[in-house]
Amino acid sequence: MPTRFHSPFHALSSVEDIQEHVFTGLLLVSDLGWLLLSPAVNPAMLIVTIAYCAHVACTTDRVENPHEAVFWFATLTWCIGNALWMANDFETDTPAGIPTVGHVSDVVLRCLLHGAGAVLAAGLAFELFYFAHLRHTPRFVEAAERAAVAAALLDDGGEAGAGGRSLSRKLSGNAVAFRGPAFLPNVLDVKSHVEYEGISHALWIAKDLCWWASVEIFPGRVLFQALTVAVATALVAHNVDAAVLTWRGGNLIGFVNQFTLLCWVSSFTIWCMGEVFWEKYEGDTTGDFTFLTKRPEHWLFLRWWASWVLTIGTVFFFGFWAIHAFVYAFVPGLGGEDDEVPVIAAKEPPSPPALDETEKLLPDGVSDGLSDEGFGSERRRDW
Repeated sequence: MPTRFHSPFHALSSVEDIQEHVFTGLLLVSDLGWLLLSPAVNPAMLIVTIAYCAHVACTTDRVENPHEAVFWFATLTWCIGNALWMANDFETDTPAGIPTVGHVSDVVLRCLLHGAGAVLAAGLAFELFYFAHLRHTPRFVEAAERAAVAAALLDDGGEAGAGGRSLSRKLSGNAVAFRGPAFLPNVLDVKSHVEYEGISHALWIAKDLCWWASVEIFPGRVLFQALTVAVATALVAHNVDAAVLTWRGGNLIGFVNQFTLLCWVSSFTIWCMGEVFWEKYEGDTTGDFTFLTKRPEHWLFLRWWASWVLTIGTVFFFGFWAIHAFVYAFVPGLGGEDDEVPVIAAKEPPSPPALDETEKLLPDGVSDGLSDEGFGSERRRDW
């Protein structure tokens, strides 16, 4: 286990962290089912993923965590757009058509296809509106400032409070203030972890929208192919930067999540490049995990390679959490008790000296004002 991490195993730091990791797990299983065109896995998991994302988006406090609320709603639109596109993919690439529905008419198919693009475009427009305007409004600025203050307090060993701690994205039991990307230029001048993560959400949606346009609407057009490559490259670079950032910050759980997302992004980028540039080599899938054990007819059948990359990320993610759950539950000393945020206790005021010591300090003949006539009686006579 790398010694650079504050603690190899520690409790999740906030509700936002739990939601993020649950969503990552659902996303992995759902998208692996899409890659394999598995009717037994993808539809059910996609419905669960959309329902969970909608629940989190609707229950996120839009006053305390406005940045989080924006990104969850954008992610919800991205999930819905991908669901429509997935249905179109099952209809055109599998003999049985859309799971539980079967084959649909050409009109419905076109509605699914164009609906996917419209929803993805709406999600991207919402993200762009956030970066261009919303994050500069007073509510969003105030939330970012609270996060920065909370992170600074926790960096110094203090207690930031429940709301501030969740915003500060404390890592391995200690908040790490956001000081910019690891190696990429801070083009958008983001000032917090949550804004930095928002770039990833925007690039996700932009990559899928360009992919959709290049394959479904404008196949073979160099402009859209170039846009797809540029956005996909930016998305991979951003995820590498995020993984390096969590590694340097000593955030083990954050690093596991970012490495998993990097596998996911790399997998879908490989698949995207195969459909954009080498569509003729795309072959059939078996609809189950036996697809992974069969060598492709051509090495440029990139969907097969993408399936393996995503499988590796999925095994890594769930394997880590299985080990984490076992160690956290059964290994003494590695549970959450040892990883709590240190709290600086307020200093007690010094106790007043005892009465007999005070009397020793007074010159002879000077009253201390505490005679038998009552507390402060000498002082009252002076007044």
